[in-house]
Amino acid sequence: METHLHIVPGQPQEFSQVGIQAFSAGAWSSAVVLKDGSLYTWGYAKDGRLGVSSKEAKSNVIHNPRRISVKRGSDGEEVKFLDVEMGNNWCLARLDRNELWVTGNNVDSQLGLVTKGSYCSRFRMVPNIRVWGMAASKSEKYGHSAVIQAETGQLMMAGSNYKGKTGVGLDYKDIDHLRTFKVVDSVDFGGVQMISLGGIHSMVLDSSSRLWSFGCGSDGRLGHKEAEGYRYLYRELKPGLIQDLRAMVQDVAVSYYHGVALVRE
Repeated sequence: METHLHIVPGQPQEFSQVGIQAFSAGAWSSAVVLKDGSLYTWGYAKDGRLGVSSKEAKSNVIHNPRRISVKRGSDGEEVKFLDVEMGNNWCLARLDRNELWVTGNNVDSQLGLVTKGSYCSRFRMVPNIRVWGMAASKSEKYGHSAVIQAETGQLMMAGSNYKGKTGVGLDYKDIDHLRTFKVVDSVDFGGVQMISLGGIHSMVLDSSSRLWSFGCGSDGRLGHKEAEGYRYLYRELKPGLIQDLRAMVQDVAVSYYHGVALVRE
């Protein structure tokens, strides 16, 4: 079967005229941030994941990229977007003041809002949070979670704590969801290059090109030699350094069952 890449149909002229700054894809949904700070979304709109209500999207599908206008405060100032990250059925966005805004499904509290609801149909600001980076889980299995890198340099997570995958040092038997963003437990990464979330485990690439992992390690997915092989219900509640990677790690990607690292000798 041949695979072909196609230009997105119906895309506005601004995509090529202004230029693309960031883009992301979730489950049946996509988002693009242009260099002028505008945000466009399209695809499956259920639960408000595209920043528009299902009623506004009509048949729950937006076929062509649609510009999403978000206004801040009572003065109606239109915000500018810097970055976007689509989760499975929800969305995180970093705005011009490094504010974190969220929309979509919130069943696992992954949006970091104190009020746990089934979904947000439009973008809402998460209070008292300033971010540099962010990542969202895209797996369809079990609960969902989100991670941000705060302006302080700390990693913070919200959402499902299944198998202790939030890295805050608490088992899911102790707390099943984090309704607000909490600091990943007492690890000094010395700066973070990249964060990747799988279904039930996570990996962090630090500024020294070292790789850390935490969460479920049942099938050796954490990459820790002392925990290799099949170990039923094994989990690590705090980030642990992957010791066997002696080369410098350049990139990392995590899926539900495994992780892949690109290294430089």
